[in-house]
Order: sequence, then C-alpha cells, then structure tokens
Amino acid sequence: MNCDPGNCPGKIGLSASSQKVLQQSLDTHRDNLDRRLEHWDHNLIKTQSQNNQLSDVYLSHLKTLETTIQQSFSEVKDRLRTELESSSQFQRDMVLHSGTIEQPVATLERGICEPLSHLQASIQSCLSPISASLEQVSDYTSALPRFDNRASFTSLVHKESKETDTFNKPKATPRSQENRQFEQPYLEAISDDSEQPPLKRRRL
Repeated sequence: MNCDPGNCPGKIGLSASSQKVLQQSLDTHRDNLDRRLEHWDHNLIKTQSQNNQLSDVYLSHLKTLETTIQQSFSEVKDRLRTELESSSQFQRDMVLHSGTIEQPVATLERGICEPLSHLQASIQSCLSPISASLEQVSDYTSALPRFDNRASFTSLVHKESKETDTFNKPKATPRSQENRQFEQPYLEAISDDSEQPPLKRRRL
C-alpha cells in the first residue's frame, strides 16, 4: 500500500528510512498474503475437482445399482407373472381332467381294493376256527398239573398207566366143560442139544 509521506494519516513525522522499511514490510506481508491466497485457491480448486470426481464415481455407482435393481425387479416380476400363469393353467387343466382322473381311480378301487377286502374277510374267516382251537389248547394246557421235578411226574405217569391196565383188563369168567375140551394141552418146550453150538475143546 503506497502513499505520499506527507499525505498518509498517522505517518507524519516519520523519516524517509522508516517509511521505506515500513513500505517494504507492507509489501512483504502483501506478497505473503497473495501467495497464501493463491495456495488456498489452488487447494480449493483441487479439492473441488476431487469432490467432483468422487461425486461422479458415486453417481455412476448409484446409477449402476439402480439399473441392476430395476433389472432384477423386472426379472422377478416376469417370473412371478409366469408362475401365476402356470398355476392358472394347471388349475384349468385339473378342472378339465378331473373326470379323467377320477374314473381310473374308481376302476382301481373296484379292481384292487374290493378283491383285497374280500380276501381279507376270507382269511379272517379261516383263521377264526384256528384261533379258537388254539385258545382251547391253551386252556387245556393251563389246566394240567405242574410238577416241580421229574420224579414226581414219572411216578404219576406210572400210576395212571397201572390204573388204565387194571381198568382195561378183562375179568376172569368160569370156563365150561365144553370149552375145556377144545383147549390144547400146555406142553413145555424141550430144548434140543443139537441146536446148541458145540463147545470148543481146548488143546493141551
């Protein structure tokens, strides 16, 4: 900032050398301030450029993401529409072919289920007498006496066999004279020595 020494306010009475030093100091501060302002301006421009680049990158990413989301949503929407159409077509086909499906099922019931039910009834009718017989055998075996050891069981068996023989043995009846005539005399068997094998003699 330059001014006439005689016209500058507050500078009256300064010598020429002091004014020169003051002027140099002011010029130096002004130059430093200008350099700082230029540096700040350069940094500001650089920062703005970086911010613009980052903003462009972020905007590009956002646009890509938006495009991807829209495509995915469109694909999902198309798939959902296709599935709904397939479901509707399936329902229509079921209504159309319900009679065709019910008829074979009824035929299978008549051809398989009914014979199987008859076979089951016949098997049960055959098994009923067998089960009744098995129940009777089970009742009979449960009514039999139980023996703690083999000796008591053997003695009981011998006792029952003797009683059975005594009961079944015919009683003696008096024989008449006529029956005695027809009876053959009892002859003792005479052993024949010739039938016996000869004794072997021992040589001395």
